[in-house]
Amino acid sequence: MREDGRCLVETREVAPPPVPVLGAPWSLRTVRDTAEDIGLVHQWMNRPHLAAGWGQDWPLGRWTDEIRTQLAGLRSRPCLVSHEGRLFAYVEIYRPALDPLAGYYPAAGTDLGMHTAIAAVEDTGRGFGSRLLSAVPDALLAADPDCARVVAEPRSSNLAAIGAKQRAGWVKGEQIELPHKVATLMFRYRGAGQR
Repeated sequence: MREDGRCLVETREVAPPPVPVLGAPWSLRTVRDTAEDIGLVHQWMNRPHLAAGWGQDWPLGRWTDEIRTQLAGLRSRPCLVSHEGRLFAYVEIYRPALDPLAGYYPAAGTDLGMHTAIAAVEDTGRGFGSRLLSAVPDALLAADPDCARVVAEPRSSNLAAIGAKQRAGWVKGEQIELPHKVATLMFRYRGAGQR
């Protein structure tokens, strides 16, 4: 990372992340700038299991600003995922090269990243997460033929998230110290986890 804390790749060299199309039983759409969508994300992120993992149990106004900033920018896309028609998860799709994460690994301008939050605690530990963590990167790689890998950086203490990613074909990388957490880099390569 540069001394000024900015990412290493020029913005003009990096395309905004695509919003992928997921096959059934999944569907994915961008979060809309509506009270309903933003309120839903706010409600989910204030649930204890997500507040503990994400640390973004923010007030509604901050989530409104966050979603609007993402929607107006090129770095990331906030999305809602449904499973069999039921809203299931919040996913942020982003370009690591436009993110401070670029200072912690050799980010290519074509890399894609994802943050995943399963809304209901009762949907965790049942295999849904691993299936989602396979479906979304597969769709991202299909949507962007220049992308060779998708990256994630779960908290190193979140062994459930790391295990779910590994079951979905993600490869565990090095541990890094981000300003807000100690994380483990994880990569999903084109070809279901093959380098």
